[in-house]
Amino acid sequence: MFRTGHWRWLLVILMFAVCVAANLNGSSVGVWQKILNKPGPIRGLLFFHPKESRSDEWVHITPSMLSQACHSPPFPIQNESLGDGFSPLLMSVPVAYYTTLFRPQLWGFFLFDFEHGFAFYWWCKAFGLALAMAWLLRQLGIKQKSIVWFGTAWVYFSSFVQWWFSTPAMLPEMLACWAMMTGATLIMFQRASALRAVGAVCLFVFFGINFALCLYPGFQVPLLYVFVAVVIGCWLEQRCNPEWSSARGLTLLAVAIGTVVLLLLPFWFTIRETLRMLAATAYPGVYRNAGGGLSLFDLFSGVTGFFEAEQRTPFHYVNICEASNFYPLWPAAMLMAVVAKVRRGIALNPLISALTVVILLLSIYCIVPMPGWLARVSLLGLTTERRLLIGIGIANVLLCCIFFARYRDRILARGDLVAVGVFLLCLILGLIFARPYSNNVALSALIVFVSAALVGLFFFERLRSWFLAICGSAIALNSIAINPVMRGLSPLVESEAFLKIDGVRRQDPTARWVCYEDIRLAQLAKATGAAVLNGAQILPDMDFMHQIDPGRELEGIYNRFAYINVTLPNEPGEVTFVLDSFNFYEFTLPPEHPALVRGNYKYFIFPRQWREAELHGFGLVDQIEASNLYIYKRR
Repeated sequence: MFRTGHWRWLLVILMFAVCVAANLNGSSVGVWQKILNKPGPIRGLLFFHPKESRSDEWVHITPSMLSQACHSPPFPIQNESLGDGFSPLLMSVPVAYYTTLFRPQLWGFFLFDFEHGFAFYWWCKAFGLALAMAWLLRQLGIKQKSIVWFGTAWVYFSSFVQWWFSTPAMLPEMLACWAMMTGATLIMFQRASALRAVGAVCLFVFFGINFALCLYPGFQVPLLYVFVAVVIGCWLEQRCNPEWSSARGLTLLAVAIGTVVLLLLPFWFTIRETLRMLAATAYPGVYRNAGGGLSLFDLFSGVTGFFEAEQRTPFHYVNICEASNFYPLWPAAMLMAVVAKVRRGIALNPLISALTVVILLLSIYCIVPMPGWLARVSLLGLTTERRLLIGIGIANVLLCCIFFARYRDRILARGDLVAVGVFLLCLILGLIFARPYSNNVALSALIVFVSAALVGLFFFERLRSWFLAICGSAIALNSIAINPVMRGLSPLVESEAFLKIDGVRRQDPTARWVCYEDIRLAQLAKATGAAVLNGAQILPDMDFMHQIDPGRELEGIYNRFAYINVTLPNEPGEVTFVLDSFNFYEFTLPPEHPALVRGNYKYFIFPRQWREAELHGFGLVDQIEASNLYIYKRR
């Protein structure tokens, strides 16, 4: 007979299988239907709406995955459309390389057709994050299911995670791998059976490699800080426990880390020249940060994060993704732990103390400029202040869950009065100082009221279970509609524009393409497997760039990861570069330039009719009138 736990696992597996079989995903690929001027309801859209602000998914990553799948041969480790060198190995795209064995989220692309593989990829991220966080909370000694559910929902549905869910930084899978690594490390320190210890080492190695392959230090560095805080905090908490062995844990951890390094050596030898090229770029290669870029309000902006929408950007933020954060409850939890120490004589929990220290360290770096040497030694210089919010946010969630689990006895004599007082204080201060939407007083007041009510309810100890349910529900309801629910990728892969470009590519597979005046069209062409000059490039084709800039005077503009737009020159033969932002530049390029001829760039796409095509030696191959898309070929 199956135990209850076995039935739960069977249910999870069944739900995952249904999501994959039904071809469901959370991509915002439906935006392509609007771009390509296709009327009617968005094909395949089941719930919510695609988000244009998630362009790094529907413009960059999803077309890049398609480019890998449609390439000949498929899933290469070198793909000029994605960037120079071994750029695919730097990305969250399927590659026919041994490292894919350690990245289960990409296995579906090799097992199924592309759309079902994409569904497998998406739900690996979703299920993996939820299950890994729940498992970590259990490894931290939290037995109460309500707290585990609350902590898991808090992480999963936090606006920070949801708005960054599908970015090239691979946040969900990175968090899942981090949680598994952390939980496995805690098992290593336990005096468990040899089989359990070996299993913990294998878990750490498998997920540690996946974590390392995310290759985004902006998120990895702060998460490693939290990892160290959790291990130290648990050691301080368990050091007198006979079931805890520091020597065994450190030995097994050293073996696990050494195994990760050894298994990644072939990858390193393959990628090191590409990494050297990346390090030599203007962005992100030479980018270093010294802290101090955030205000105190930016750290705690999560308190005003309710009722977020893509069209509403609170305060001074440039977009809703940059405005996202975690709800900061850690000061309240830490305050209650201190009160318990003073009033009840309850020793301050070491794990809570360790997490508080890492939160304060990361927070200080965010708001106070640091010497350059300290930024380098601490590795925090590899991040940005806003990316450090992931470390602060995860530590905040873990700290609060530990507090709820460890401090179960009543701390305050009159918690009801304290709760009312805190609510009124937060409400008054919020109404005076916090107005996230200056042009919408009513919405701002509602956000302040909800946030004040949650903080007040936190101190109402008799209603702790209600607090967990209400706070978890509020966070989930606020973010559940951020990512749409799609069936398939038909707005892109079944569009007339995609099919016609793909048809031309199949007839002339060795030819290269240039897309003028709209980088989105470059990404559309890449999705068919075509070799495209511009669009999103991890590393530029420096050989080509040096042909059009022989003096290398403009290398500081084009030697970077960027979204690249190409336009026609105003004067014959003119080549000019303009840097619009740190990751976007455009340049003029004459269609008859010798570098294009030598490089076999035969097909040009325009978002309008190119009336001078004949004068430049080009002829119209095909057109999609509804999408204002015209394909020209060099004669």
